[in-house]
Amino acid sequence: MRNPRTIIDLPLEVLDIIFSNLRNLRDKLRLAQLDDYLGKAFSYHSRSDYKKFSPKIHFPVRLYRVLLANCGTSIVEFTCGSDTWSDLLAKSIAKYCPNLESVNISATLRNSHSLQFFLLNMTNSLISVELKLNDSCQSPRILNAVAELKQLKKFLYEGYIDRGVNQLSKLVDLEELQLVYQGRGYRCRAVNLLQICGNMTNLRCLT
Repeated sequence: MRNPRTIIDLPLEVLDIIFSNLRNLRDKLRLAQLDDYLGKAFSYHSRSDYKKFSPKIHFPVRLYRVLLANCGTSIVEFTCGSDTWSDLLAKSIAKYCPNLESVNISATLRNSHSLQFFLLNMTNSLISVELKLNDSCQSPRILNAVAELKQLKKFLYEGYIDRGVNQLSKLVDLEELQLVYQGRGYRCRAVNLLQICGNMTNLRCLT
């Protein structure tokens, strides 16, 4: 007697149709997490849908991990607000998204440590970084991490400007640099742009 066929015996083309008929992303990821082959089918179904990845508030991080595990190699852009950031999400992106090139992140003091480690884990791929730090966020450690992104071509920063900004002089291949001071109740420290940008021979835009 032949063993009964199950959903994992179906070809990817058929599973693609099944995924297309599921209501929402949660249902798709719940199915994808059941078996490695179903995860592969979800990746086949998604194609390049998650080339630009932006997590939504209140969406379970455990399900986003399923998405990243199966579609992470296709992700090249990541946008995240301070209300959707999590340490677990950051670790998953660093693990599953080797081709990530561009990030746009808003941070608070609560997630400044994990943001620092996230940036340090992406030193080989990031070429564009946009950061917005709120008033209470400690920027020296984050800017120190940015300074290690040797492939970086574009850096846009909004936040409190302190001694950490001097570390940006290490980014000798930078082509675009924007620094916007935001620090209510704090005096902006003097910044020597000539000293910071002196070795940036490819710099084309400075604001």
